[in-house]
Amino acid sequence: MIFMQNKAKIIIPLVVLVIIIVAIGTIINSSIFVQWEPVAIQSSNNSVKLKVYIENSGSMDGYMRQKSEFKDAVKSYVNALDLQVDTTELYYINTQISSFKADIANLEEALNPASFAKCAGSRSNSDIADMLNNIVMQTGDNSVSMFISDCILDVPQGDAVNFFGVKQTNVTRSFTKALRKHPKLGVEIIKLSSSYPLIPQHFDLTLFIST
Repeated sequence: MIFMQNKAKIIIPLVVLVIIIVAIGTIINSSIFVQWEPVAIQSSNNSVKLKVYIENSGSMDGYMRQKSEFKDAVKSYVNALDLQVDTTELYYINTQISSFKADIANLEEALNPASFAKCAGSRSNSDIADMLNNIVMQTGDNSVSMFISDCILDVPQGDAVNFFGVKQTNVTRSFTKALRKHPKLGVEIIKLSSSYPLIPQHFDLTLFIST
């Protein structure tokens, strides 16, 4: 009985070895045939567009002085994004949107009270809810909209609490409608500081990203 078990232990490895040798011999004797089919790479025609909206209401004039932190920050952000997109469009915004042409390398020269005053629309009382609505509604797929503003609410005489509530509702409505059209819409808010002209103040860069 012990002899039969030992014999079985010897036979099984020999059978496995024979199978391996036969398999190797079959592979060596057979020809190797490689076949492939060319696959066309689909190029995307979707170009990315950057739209920069700079509020030019009267409260923004203080940031327009020479060598201000505001100009440095705006130029830095616009330049960084411009290098990542296909096209960049520059706009002023208050009660209306006005386009302007400027060399991004010298963008700080275009940011001054004189150029602000030449734009259409009212510079005395801009409505931030309306500006956000106009920007969001024009932000489509494959585009980035940058809104640059001190984000100061122009509160009329009367009930400020009620005024804020109304504006909050309007902003919520604008983004809700935009999300229905562009479900991947995203928002990033960056808060920065700049002198105005001698008192440190803050202004906001708001990025609306839709892909």
